[in-house]
Amino acid sequence: MMHHINFENKTVLDLGCNYGFFSFELSRVAKCVVGVDSDSHAIQENQQRCESLKISNIEFRNDLISSNYINSLPKSEITIFLSVLHHIITASGVYDSNESANSGKEIAIEILRSISERTDVLIFEIGQSNESHHWAKLLPDMSKDQGKWIKEELLYPAGFSNVEVYNPLEGTGVKSSLLRNLYFSSYNDFLSGSSLFSRIFRRLTNYDDRDGRFLFIARKD
Repeated sequence: MMHHINFENKTVLDLGCNYGFFSFELSRVAKCVVGVDSDSHAIQENQQRCESLKISNIEFRNDLISSNYINSLPKSEITIFLSVLHHIITASGVYDSNESANSGKEIAIEILRSISERTDVLIFEIGQSNESHHWAKLLPDMSKDQGKWIKEELLYPAGFSNVEVYNPLEGTGVKSSLLRNLYFSSYNDFLSGSSLFSRIFRRLTNYDDRDGRFLFIARKD
């Protein structure tokens, strides 16, 4: 679905950039990219890579991702925010947050609202409450229709009125059929566990909970 977005000569914000996969790829066509992550080691490696490759249109920043921090950033035309917000609002330890005084849903909306005020297009993904990870139990109950819940309970209240929803499990072919069966199976907890069998199974099938997550392209108009 990235072909629906034109990154050429655009300003891009990559929130939760980690080791900069998207940042480095997009720097080839974007005007400039700002990558933010709370992992200081990842940011340092990214900065060193920029220097060694003489890439001048990426800026990496080591900071906590919060609504206050986002409000301090310059506006960007496109924001990428993938597989991060669930760690922030559940305090899973992957990303630190200084906004734990509010409930998870309130924190999520507050952060997304700050993004909506500083970008034209948001490419967004969040972990879902039906996943088997320990933090999933700390997420708000997203009901059976995870995509609809995220759109109506998080993105709309944050100010995004135009939201495209992409469900990877609605694809065709053997892989999509396999993913559907795995993702909604009562064996999901076991397959996502740490046993030797589950690790071998995941390696052979390339199964990952993220394969079943909805992807959103959100705009304000």
